[in-house]
Amino acid sequence: MDHTAGDEAADAGGRTRPPRGLVCDSWGMVAARGRPPGGSWTKLDAFALVGDLSRSVSVSTFCGVLTGVSWNPYFKMAGCSMPDIKHFDPDATLETVVRLFWRQGVASTGIQDVVTATGLNRSSLYATFGGKQDLYLAALRRYMEQRSEPMFRRLAEDERGLPAISEFFGGLIEARCSGEYARWGCMVSNAHAGAENSDPAVRAVLDQHHRGLREAMYAALVTADREGQLAPGVDPGASADLLALLAYGVNLRSRAGADAATLGRTVTAALDSIGVRAAA
Repeated sequence: MDHTAGDEAADAGGRTRPPRGLVCDSWGMVAARGRPPGGSWTKLDAFALVGDLSRSVSVSTFCGVLTGVSWNPYFKMAGCSMPDIKHFDPDATLETVVRLFWRQGVASTGIQDVVTATGLNRSSLYATFGGKQDLYLAALRRYMEQRSEPMFRRLAEDERGLPAISEFFGGLIEARCSGEYARWGCMVSNAHAGAENSDPAVRAVLDQHHRGLREAMYAALVTADREGQLAPGVDPGASADLLALLAYGVNLRSRAGADAATLGRTVTAALDSIGVRAAA
């Protein structure tokens, strides 16, 4: 049934129930309380209902109810109000969260860290993004869409073959070892190595990322093969698997403190093993 804001009904005792429309999943509890015997809602009644909900529903649903409280007339008459969660930019907030999870990791980041970094309260975060895991998943997807996938497309569309792969790794090492994000690693690679990959939704993102990376490597290697850059007998498919794993290794070792020169020598050795030394 569609419960809309402002819709009222009477229960079996003739009491007027609160408007339908806070959160559909919690309507049974809201309806069960009904209007207090005195006929008007007080702060005590309002907070009692909120207390009931907090003990009976999920965090994200509870925060959704609190959002509804801000416009519910019964709660307004009781003098209760909630902040307007729309007075911030969700996109900018999510970018802040990406950097936080990327730098610190999920295990080391609590919801209070997110509150501090974004300047938002918990109810605003939960009502917009859901719980911490929902927020992390949204951040992981954003990282992949805005940082990983553009790199994959450039590599796949580059027609130079091995030089394009060499340039890809050169840029990767530079980004991981210097500049604003030095020693942060890759948010996706970090997830491969962390407990967060036990979540099926997270694993789906990791698998999607790996397919994109592997396919980009394969496209560049097919070009290299066509240009005669690969050693005889080298299989572009197997080499694409090798180079994709090498990229994850660069990401993880750089986060652990490996220097750019060492990582560069490893990449050069890998490329030399499948063909001529890649030259720009």
